[in-house]
Amino acid sequence: MNVFEKSLWIWPKSSQEKINQYCQFIREIIVPKPIKEAYFYISSNKDYNLYINGSFVSFGQWTDYPNMKSYDKINITEFIKENSNRICIEGYNCYTDFCSYISDKAGVIYTIECIYKDGQTDYFCSGENTYYRLSPVYKQGDIEKLSLQLNYTFEADLRYADDWTKNNTKGFSKIAKEDTYTKDCSFIPRPVKKLVYDQNKKAQIIVKGPFIRKEEFPSAAKTCDRDFLGGNDLRKKIDFPHNYKDFPVHNSYFIVDMGETVCGHLHLNFEAEEGTVLTCSYGEHLHDMRVRGQFNTHNFGFRIFVKKGINIFTHRFVRLGGRYLEIHVTGKANFYDARIIPTDYPVEKKYEFKSKNSLENKIMSVCENTLRKCIHDHFEDTPWREQGLYTMDSRNQSLCNYYLFKDFDYVKENIRLFVPTLTNEGHLMLTAPSNFYIPIPIFTYVWVLWLQDYLIYSGDTDFIKEMIPTATTIIEKLIETKDETGIFPTPPGDKYWNFVEWRVGLIGDGKNTGKYSLPHNAFALMAINAFIYMCQKTNIECKDFTNNIKDMDKIIHNAFWDEENSMYKTYIDSPFDPHYAQISNSLALCAGITPKEKQDFVRKNIAYNKDLIDTTLSMCLYKYETLLGDKKYYDFVFNDIEKQWGRMLYAGATSFWETQHGGWYGEGGDSLSHGWSAIPAYFYFKYKYNNY
Repeated sequence: MNVFEKSLWIWPKSSQEKINQYCQFIREIIVPKPIKEAYFYISSNKDYNLYINGSFVSFGQWTDYPNMKSYDKINITEFIKENSNRICIEGYNCYTDFCSYISDKAGVIYTIECIYKDGQTDYFCSGENTYYRLSPVYKQGDIEKLSLQLNYTFEADLRYADDWTKNNTKGFSKIAKEDTYTKDCSFIPRPVKKLVYDQNKKAQIIVKGPFIRKEEFPSAAKTCDRDFLGGNDLRKKIDFPHNYKDFPVHNSYFIVDMGETVCGHLHLNFEAEEGTVLTCSYGEHLHDMRVRGQFNTHNFGFRIFVKKGINIFTHRFVRLGGRYLEIHVTGKANFYDARIIPTDYPVEKKYEFKSKNSLENKIMSVCENTLRKCIHDHFEDTPWREQGLYTMDSRNQSLCNYYLFKDFDYVKENIRLFVPTLTNEGHLMLTAPSNFYIPIPIFTYVWVLWLQDYLIYSGDTDFIKEMIPTATTIIEKLIETKDETGIFPTPPGDKYWNFVEWRVGLIGDGKNTGKYSLPHNAFALMAINAFIYMCQKTNIECKDFTNNIKDMDKIIHNAFWDEENSMYKTYIDSPFDPHYAQISNSLALCAGITPKEKQDFVRKNIAYNKDLIDTTLSMCLYKYETLLGDKKYYDFVFNDIEKQWGRMLYAGATSFWETQHGGWYGEGGDSLSHGWSAIPAYFYFKYKYNNY
């Protein structure tokens, strides 16, 4: 059944191809007799909020592609009544590419299905019977982007807010024929669960004081960052609602603490005097004695002009990721509530973890929390800075998911999201859905490993068969690059980002990191072997790939092995040469490159040689897998986990960081909640407490 067979996409034609557009729609329907069930089917170019008879019902378009749109089926039985019903949709379109979105012209499409108690059914479809207006509350058009990876920040003027979801029709016009259109796309039901609100998450004011503003910037985050802050006037934390006397002066700032990193929607409930303006920023860090909302090209902030009296505002078009809100009040406002309402993915834990070691229990608990913070419409690297779906990050998260949540359907949809990004050269884009970033070659090969993991844990051969054509292209194009040396040269740096991990000589820096790279060859070889394994398990012909890699392990070993130091160098013909790193040596073992007689030397160097460049948290997956290939390193690995992850706990972490450096790496942008760093959960379950 095509639920939108008689429905049309709607949006005012004049703003269908403009950036940062908010539009409100009203539809009045008459339900002539008692309802048994009612459903609302909706798809949006970017995002939507749904209201029925003045009540908020649902939010959130799933991540998809312009030619393959997802739709939500929402049970609205409790909201629909006999006789007149007011249906309201607030739609948003950014019309700009970013790391998990491909731009397309604005539009929403809907069908309302009313099933009556007498067995008859009515359908109400989007089209010329809907009224619209551009939102008078939000600033439309050009505004600062949150970051290169995310879409736009927002500016709201609550002086123009009205009760349009209940009875007001001021400023609305009837959709005309030119405001409707059809689109050449297919529709699929939302393939994963919808996000849900955690209304129980409370917040506290932890800092309060006066501020002085010398200059106003277009960026709200920069304005907050440049304000001069007075001392903290609080003697103890303040719960909401707070008393007006707590803010007796104009131009006060305060910092709200959610208690941990969360990701969700801004919610404010306050009373203000006329002329009050809120300039706000949000983030994970207080290392600078204020919220780090503005740095480099990042502008994690927003501005709100408020009306006199009570203001209640929830912004559902941007998920704010962070622990802290910093609110600068020009004027005077009494806040009854100010917080980020978490929008969580409803995933259930399948296994309980209990250790006699209290530190292990704490690490495991925070691993679970980290994973939950990075699960929304898809896996996210971080809920704060990017909210992007990456193969490298997602493979780590999936390995933990298989033990903790066992949500194979969710993992499957994340893997599938990358398929349309496949380039003619056989690489996947850096994130999905996206056409925004250049590929990281090893991340493409990790997608194949991710697919193999899924088969091993789920046994779902049907999905593997669906993915094999994509994997085949990747492997075929990879094998074509093998040159006369018998190994794979590093892809050209201008076209690819040859990133390995956040360590010196391994970042890529947008340059060629050497004519030949051991990490590139190791991941490539692992991907080819994973592909052959999947073909064998699904009885699919894998062509001549086995012969294509015959003796490659020996060739790669001979090319990169340093006999004098009994370890592998990372590059051949590189500005970083000689370069020795734990990850390079770990990958050589993981890929089966290291001859048996050399393996003990390599493991010993990985564990104890301080001259090797150490491994970041994410790449410890390969380091620990390598070491656990020999039982004598068992204690070393789990002691190292306690040391590395325990240090974050002792520093106050409620979720695990992007790297060991915490907030002082990446020019201030290192996240304090990063899904790929939850890997101790995988090692605890697989190697120490085997509960799978």
